[in-house]
Amino acid sequence: MGLAGITINETATGGHYDYHYNEVYAESSGSLSTPGLITINANNSSLRIHENYVYTDGGTGSLTALGVSITTFGSQYQDTEVWSDNGPLTVGLFGLHITGFGTGAHDDYIYAENGSLLKVLGFTTVFEHNAGSTQNLYINSGDYTGTVQFNLLFTATMNGTGAKIYAGDPDDDTGEGIVKFKLGAWLIGRSGAGATYEFDPASPPCLSSPRFITQVSS
Repeated sequence: MGLAGITINETATGGHYDYHYNEVYAESSGSLSTPGLITINANNSSLRIHENYVYTDGGTGSLTALGVSITTFGSQYQDTEVWSDNGPLTVGLFGLHITGFGTGAHDDYIYAENGSLLKVLGFTTVFEHNAGSTQNLYINSGDYTGTVQFNLLFTATMNGTGAKIYAGDPDDDTGEGIVKFKLGAWLIGRSGAGATYEFDPASPPCLSSPRFITQVSS
């Protein structure tokens, strides 16, 4: 891949109800590396469910990029996921940035499966702008056995009413998703919006002055 990296610009304004995927991934033993950015811009007001994925897929192959930027717009549901599965995923010094606009519900996931490592060398930001939409952020939250590591500051801003952030495996069942915030995390909600942050005490992050978010250790 060249210095320009990989860019997907997608717009959908009509059509019947189905799934629509924007994906960049390394499959099986194949690896993918770019010295540039992986960028996905999705602007959707159709009846589709929109999936925006950057990942390694079930083999030893790795995925490496200078940075990852995923930006979503529109009135429809957006599912944004960055994950590793067996093979490692490394995001470089530009960092990982997930930004949501529009009125549709947004679910954002960052996780590592099957003992793999997802590492972000630069800053990580998750910024959900709209106050009226449903917003959830899952950071290695579920039955995962890999490690998600953020080397620099992690910042999440969730403006939705009742927005939720989960880290690790809050339900304490079979998974032990490890989350490492090497320089801490800054979590910001909207005043009076009732945002919550729930984390697994086995791997609690180091938080720096969370604002307008209620913390729950499960």
